[in-house]
Amino acid sequence: MSKLSAAIIVLVMALSAMVALPMASVDAADEMNDINLLVLDASNGATVETATVNLINLYTGEVIEAPYSSGMYVASEPAPGVYRAEVTDGDYYDRIDAVPEGISFDGLSPYTGTPIDLDPLPPKTHEWNITVEDSLGMPLSGATVGFYDNSSRESVAEAVTNSEGWALVDMFDVPVLTDIYLFASKSNYETEVLQTTVIADDTPTIALSSAKIVRGLVRDADGYLATNTVAYLVNEDPSVPWVKRVLKSDLGGGSYVLYGYEGEFTLSVDADGLKSEFRDITIIPSTTYQFVDLTMDDQTQRTETVSIDYGADFNSFELASETVWSYDDKVPGMPFSDVGSLRMQIDMNSVTADGAVDAVEAGVFEAKLADFGPEYVSSARLLTVNDTVYSCSGSFGLFTLGSVEGDITLESGVTFDYSASYTSQEAIDVDSPDYYADAYVKYDDPSVDYVFTIALPASYEMVANSTGGADSHVNSTGYMTVTLDPQEYVGGPEHVSMSIATSVMPSAGAGLVESEYVYTVTNETGVVLSYIVAVDEEVNFTAVDSMDPNGNPLEFTWDFGDGTPSESTYNVTFPHTYLSASASRTVNLTVTDMGGLVNYTEITVMCDGRDPVPVVTIKDLVVNETSGMLEIDQGELVWFNASESSDDAVSADDGLGTIQYFEFLYGEGNTSGRVYITEDEQNVSYSWVDAGEYTLTLNVTDSVGHWKNTTLTVRVNDTDAPSPSFLVKNETWGTSLVEGKTLVFDANATTDNLDNSTTLLYSWYFNDDDGADSWLNGTGLSNVTHVFEAAGSYAVRLNVTDSEGNWDGYTKTVTVISGPRPSLIIDDVTFDPEVFTEGETGYITVNVTNTGSAVATEFVVNFYIQNADGTEELLGTWTVVLNATTGAETTSIGIGGTAVVKFPYKFSDPGTYTVRVNITCSEQLAVDEDVGEVTVNEAGWKKIALWGGVAAVIILVPLLLYLRGRWSRRERKGPRREKAEKAEKAEKPEKLEKPKKDEGL
Repeated sequence: MSKLSAAIIVLVMALSAMVALPMASVDAADEMNDINLLVLDASNGATVETATVNLINLYTGEVIEAPYSSGMYVASEPAPGVYRAEVTDGDYYDRIDAVPEGISFDGLSPYTGTPIDLDPLPPKTHEWNITVEDSLGMPLSGATVGFYDNSSRESVAEAVTNSEGWALVDMFDVPVLTDIYLFASKSNYETEVLQTTVIADDTPTIALSSAKIVRGLVRDADGYLATNTVAYLVNEDPSVPWVKRVLKSDLGGGSYVLYGYEGEFTLSVDADGLKSEFRDITIIPSTTYQFVDLTMDDQTQRTETVSIDYGADFNSFELASETVWSYDDKVPGMPFSDVGSLRMQIDMNSVTADGAVDAVEAGVFEAKLADFGPEYVSSARLLTVNDTVYSCSGSFGLFTLGSVEGDITLESGVTFDYSASYTSQEAIDVDSPDYYADAYVKYDDPSVDYVFTIALPASYEMVANSTGGADSHVNSTGYMTVTLDPQEYVGGPEHVSMSIATSVMPSAGAGLVESEYVYTVTNETGVVLSYIVAVDEEVNFTAVDSMDPNGNPLEFTWDFGDGTPSESTYNVTFPHTYLSASASRTVNLTVTDMGGLVNYTEITVMCDGRDPVPVVTIKDLVVNETSGMLEIDQGELVWFNASESSDDAVSADDGLGTIQYFEFLYGEGNTSGRVYITEDEQNVSYSWVDAGEYTLTLNVTDSVGHWKNTTLTVRVNDTDAPSPSFLVKNETWGTSLVEGKTLVFDANATTDNLDNSTTLLYSWYFNDDDGADSWLNGTGLSNVTHVFEAAGSYAVRLNVTDSEGNWDGYTKTVTVISGPRPSLIIDDVTFDPEVFTEGETGYITVNVTNTGSAVATEFVVNFYIQNADGTEELLGTWTVVLNATTGAETTSIGIGGTAVVKFPYKFSDPGTYTVRVNITCSEQLAVDEDVGEVTVNEAGWKKIALWGGVAAVIILVPLLLYLRGRWSRRERKGPRREKAEKAEKAEKPEKLEKPKKDEGL
């Protein structure tokens, strides 16, 4: 792409795009004017009505068509600028630079230049029927054929072959060989040229050979395909006619195709935003095609600065433009603006086009630029003030062009600087307090970084502008000299509006930003009297109360009054650190606005370099002089204050400092919070819940952040009893508590607010009536063991006493189960025989089962008779047990085993008896019992004796009665009485004795 073009376009648009209110000028914005051109036939002065007239803006490359209307070619209301006029007509020789000095159009008035004369072509009296075919003799349609004038570098007659491969071309008379060439060209074929004469009609045939194609892809450094690629392939042999010598590809996109032929060539490739590339290409007979792919670097962005400098007022200004064209920049409005470099563009526009720019060609180019003049013919597309446009004389003031001589591939830049004077088209008021301006600012592009500056008249400054919004892509800085710096963006120019006003003296207001190191001293109505600041701490001075009536930034210069150098800044605040104390320092603030107007003010600052002195005051309590501690009980409320604390500023006891607040920290996470000296209540109270020793800390902070603390140890006496608790486990830490086994009593769950398990006194009572062994006392006995000899429930008591004598107890019921023991259960009690007879031995049979968990031994079976009155008589105790299966005597009964007890017994009296039996064995806890009922019949001999007695009575009573008398008489005598006693004794039966215990029959 043409970068010089961009540069020049940039210059034009830059100044036309700098600021933005409505683009206007003194009537110019309302009265748009035209460019009018008259085109005449140079041979007879007749108006040429069939020409094509284009105006190309020299600095932007913009093309404006001027159609024919009423005898003139009219470009309707074009933008102000410098234009090159290009006029073509098929019956005339082209005028690509029809107005050599260019058209400087300011838009303020219509432009009508001198007539443009066109030289007519001679009459075309000959018909040439030209056939085009390929190397095999096949006709080629769509080929361009005709006659080319190499001296003027233009086709003077041409046509396109039809489907049969021929075209009819009318041509004027060429009697001798000159610079006229017959040519034929078509895509994919080599262009053929033949120097020829034309003296009559003719029917030539032209054979086209296949081209030796040069093609390639163009990418940027990131691998992306380029856009708008343009490639030139230029034969280095200047004798080759121009129509064949210069080959061009403008497919756009990221590729190019050139239809070359044998020879030495220069390849030039350019694309949007990329640095152009040159290659030397050699095409030999054996070549059919070659690929030349290119990876091109980003284009180097140049800077173009346009400066506007006003004088004493707004009625005129000087414009200066400065830039250095990159080697691949081009002049947008000159022919060949799409070649690879500025030097190539100059060379291609010269007569020789030999691949280098010599001094003559450089001079011609410089003169052409000088003729064209400044980019901005008027300021309508650059800057207006109060809707007034400025116009230029059309010529440069100062003009500097760097060297353009050298090879077309030379990469050195070219300086292009100029100046011009501009005058308002209508007088602008002088000494007005306010003005408004509109600038039109071109956006940056990959080739050019634009910068526009406007130096306002003295005593004026910009107070507002439209940049900075979301839709703006222009940055604005400066006030007396305004800089407008656009961003890279598509479109434009951007309209920037500005308000300008007379500079007014600013006001000055100084102070300090509130912080922990700053204290503001005020009177009762709130008026600031002075400030106190901390030494060795950074504080921020503020000029926030200063003001510029114009609304622009101010420059602030601070003198801090401590001998340090003054500091200037545009920031409203400025930090400073005082390194020494002082009772009073004067700080001066000088305020300077953008117009150089000055104001100042002063404030007084005291520099505090000392910490406060904290003192703890306690109400109604005294600190122990020996221990240095304050001793209180748990929960006791204590009142404190810091009323005896003090603060100095410069020296001891000067009392210049001010305490701001104090705070008590109670040593267990709680605080009093800040208590400010300005508060009515200065006392604080606190009670400690937990016993122990605590560090009471008093922090005292002065008004500028200096602080100091003091501490006091508070001993809180313990009044909380321990909280006893314990667990009971077996030796394996299980929950099965068995008699006779060691049990573990764990009181580690016991807590105390101060003491731990090693200092607590534990007193255990196991309540198992084991005398002294039921008690266990001692310090640290949190884990003890005990053995309960019998199963049962025991109320175990634990008393715990702390080191202060506070104690509490805890009782837990501990249930102890039995261990492996036998348990003999009486299944039933039977009698053998089922009915006993008095005096005869029978068996009381007891069937037993061991339902316990151990073998039963050492059996004891007791037998009782239950009397009707509730009393019992022991019949006997038995220890002989028989195996229930074998009947053999056994000394043990296994777990689940059964046995039989047979107890022999004889009843002495008949009747019905209830027999109770109980049984026990070694280590059996419970004694099982059962009852049985047995009937005892009377003995048989007793019946015989009874009836014998009856008979005896019947027989003997009478006899006895008889003998009685005789015995009575004998008793008196003696022997009779003895006989009577013997008879009485014989009548009473004999009584049976019971068997003794453990006796058999």
